[in-house]
Amino acid sequence: MGQSSERAYGLGMSRDWHIGFAAAYVAVLVTIGAFGVQRYVARLPPNSFEFFGHLQPSAPVASRARPIPDPAFPHVISFYPHVALLNRQEGAVEVRLLVLRSGEVGDVSLVRSSGYPQLDAAALIGTGNWRYLPAIRGGKPVSAEVDVVIRFKLSG
Repeated sequence: MGQSSERAYGLGMSRDWHIGFAAAYVAVLVTIGAFGVQRYVARLPPNSFEFFGHLQPSAPVASRARPIPDPAFPHVISFYPHVALLNRQEGAVEVRLLVLRSGEVGDVSLVRSSGYPQLDAAALIGTGNWRYLPAIRGGKPVSAEVDVVIRFKLSG
């Protein structure tokens, strides 16, 4: 006789186990894709990169009034809202970002609307994933706000 349906999948595991494992595996892949391997690697201790020994660490910064864009993470909005494309909507959105001591964006608020909710939402969502080199006071990173203008322009 054939095997029971409970063990019809490899390694003697049930169908439900395989579905659960596949769902967890996909969740891990999506998480890595959404947050990026670079964001994960940036949090590792410096001695984890012994193979980068030829790179010299930069000198510590004593003071920085405002956060500046982290050159390792491009500051781009990689999508144009579909409804805005269909309606040929363009405009500039000004947002205020709270940059945390870690360099991550903690809060995003709308300062000036483009007049189109789709463009405003795209700017709020897109800038929330950016990374910065934080403001520094007294040799220590501090949270600070920075205003950014995002321009949505259709080509052609």
